[in-house]
Amino acid sequence: MTFEAEKLQDFAQETEGAPPPVFVGRGDVLDDIEEAATLAWTRKDPPPDAPPTAKGGAPKNTRIVQGAPGAGKTSILAELVKRSAERDGAPGRSRVLAFESSEVVEDLPRVLRTVAAAGSLAPARWHEFFRKVVLGVSGEGVGASVEIAWPEEVPAPNSLSDLAQQRPRDRWTVPVIVAVDEAQRLLGDTTKPHALFLQGIHDAARGLPLILVLAGLGDTRQKAEDMNLTRISNIHEIGGLDAEESAELMQDFCRHFGIDPTGFEEHLDALATPCEGWPRHLHFAMQALAGETLRTEGDLAHVDWARCAATAAESRTGYYRRQQSAAMTYSASLVAGVMQSLVPGMTLGDVLEAIWRLERDSRDKGPQWRLPKNLDIYSFCEHLVHRGALQERADKTVHCPIPSFRTHLIRAGGSDPDAGAAPRRAADKNPDASGTRKDGDDGAGVGF
Repeated sequence: MTFEAEKLQDFAQETEGAPPPVFVGRGDVLDDIEEAATLAWTRKDPPPDAPPTAKGGAPKNTRIVQGAPGAGKTSILAELVKRSAERDGAPGRSRVLAFESSEVVEDLPRVLRTVAAAGSLAPARWHEFFRKVVLGVSGEGVGASVEIAWPEEVPAPNSLSDLAQQRPRDRWTVPVIVAVDEAQRLLGDTTKPHALFLQGIHDAARGLPLILVLAGLGDTRQKAEDMNLTRISNIHEIGGLDAEESAELMQDFCRHFGIDPTGFEEHLDALATPCEGWPRHLHFAMQALAGETLRTEGDLAHVDWARCAATAAESRTGYYRRQQSAAMTYSASLVAGVMQSLVPGMTLGDVLEAIWRLERDSRDKGPQWRLPKNLDIYSFCEHLVHRGALQERADKTVHCPIPSFRTHLIRAGGSDPDAGAAPRRAADKNPDASGTRKDGDDGAGVGF
């Protein structure tokens, strides 16, 4: 096993948002997306001019991957692209294109032409095209401002309808997965070109073997519905890895860089445990370990594990401070009250009522109990979702996906996270017509 010091140095200096050097878990998500692509490839769709009743049973071609910042959504897309490149040329294997939401909105013709190339080029031609166009000659991704010599056989459509006419289904060689990152930013009129493009893939309206993956924050599902992408059956909520996956990640990380983890499993587990399985925190732990192993030239026997743990903890705290926006700082006590009010079964509606009650009843306590300037209870709640303090599950209930972030926000608001029972959720405070409280929990605090 050769110690890869130069590669480890590069990893140690990476900024937030870089994909991990090794990938663990999420197998159910990857399998579901790839199975959907296989189904889109083998399914015989009705022709585009078929009456609506003939199309009613067609499954929707969209998957949503949503989670708080740092949950690993971008890493999932990167892994899909990687696996696709490794398997390219195998019969029926999909090709994956990952775009930023801004590219889909601002440069749709280029996105469409890239999709056309992915569906029609032979493996050797696709490999060259992928390297030059998808990765970008300048290394800056699909949006890189470089001059591209497009293959003559690749059409230049301006819409999904154009693509279907210029490159009908029978001329496609593989199914294509169109993945859009930061999908929560896809706002606007449902008649905009980018919205019609996404709707066309979702509805399989043109009979093309396309699958749409939207990756974004905890309200991505709602943003999709706002664009008329309805009846989405598979929504993957991305959270932390379990203890076994975290242990596997730390050991695979060592092996990836030529470090032998044998005999140091307990130290690695102790370094990973405070991360609560959260991918971004595990990334910090691996970077802290990288710094130490560079100092010891890859010898774990001489690593200062206490210093390593302290460095990782400092990175986690810094991350929480960055996630705590100026608006959350201005209203730190209100945020703390909202976080303390979280109990199982709450919905976004309950959170809105909790914000309203806390702000109404505590205004005389000081400005930190008031809503930030220019935000109402609705936009403030959405802001907490986008900062990772709240996340909506598929069953419409809400929780804080990172327990230690909840603790940080409560303490930042001057409260004690262990001060006893959390307030009852707002919905349970209201008596019904008979004067009795609604069925639900008894208001006891639960560690979220």
